[in-house]
Parts: sequence; structure tokens; C-alpha cells
Amino acid sequence: MAFEHTLRRLNPFEGLCLTASDLQDEQLYHRRTLHRHSLFMHGFGVVQGLSVELEQKKKRYTAVIKSGYGITREGQGVQLKHDGIVPLEVPKQDGEYMLWLFHVEKPDAESQRPVYDTNETRESRVTEGAAPRLHPFEDEFPDGIALCRINVRLGRMVQ
Repeated sequence: MAFEHTLRRLNPFEGLCLTASDLQDEQLYHRRTLHRHSLFMHGFGVVQGLSVELEQKKKRYTAVIKSGYGITREGQGVQLKHDGIVPLEVPKQDGEYMLWLFHVEKPDAESQRPVYDTNETRESRVTEGAAPRLHPFEDEFPDGIALCRINVRLGRMVQ
């Protein structure tokens, strides 16, 4: 297993003027060392939970994903805190599909802070979460966790 990122960390010294970029680099260093540790010690995929049940009600399909934890091929941990019900659109083309769980980040609207010397405010925090998506089976995503295979034939979905 290879880890393609070169680890680079901040080299602080007395009198160094820090920027947002410096702090992001320092966080990135720690995140990548954790990703590398996760990959080499545990591998990638489902670690715990994340089982999927496909349900059909009339002509609508939903995937019920149990809470759990997994590791992407990049080493990013992804936690689904609570069981989730995901509505699925039946793909127009028959074939094999894979339900993936992705790590997502979004600005935390509750963390607004003033931007120095302006009238602007910006989010000062990021929240992490998980987002499931259905993709053709042959598609690969290093930032996702493959959960289950779903076959589509004649407008029907079967797990």
C-alpha cells in the first residue's frame, strides 16, 4: 500500500508571522499522518456497522443504512452517527451499481466571525459528515466507502 502524499509540517521559530495557510498546513499534516496510520493499521472499507437494507414501497426505493464507521482509500474516517434512510432514484440504464458513503465537509453557519479590517463575517469552523450516493459499479472513488452492490434490471432494484 502506497501513500502518495509527502508529509510537510510547519517549522515554527520565534518571530514567525502565522497566516491562515500556515495553520491549514499544520492541520493537514496531522490529518494526513492520521490517514496514513488508519490505512496501514486497518486498511480501507467498512470497519463497523454500515449495513444496508434495500426497501421498496410501491415504485419507490430506499436504502436503510445502519450507523457505523468506515475508512476511505485515502485513509479518511467516515462516521454515520445515526441510521439513515436514503431515497434512491432507479437509474435509467440496467446494470450493476454501488452505493457509496462519502466524507463531506461544510462550513458551520453557527461559527460566524468578523474578518479583520472589513465589514465581512465568515465561518470559522467546518463540520464533517457523511453523504451516500449511488454510482455505476465500475466507478472508483478514493474518497468514499463502498457499502453494497445494487443490480438494476427493467426498472427494478435488487440488492
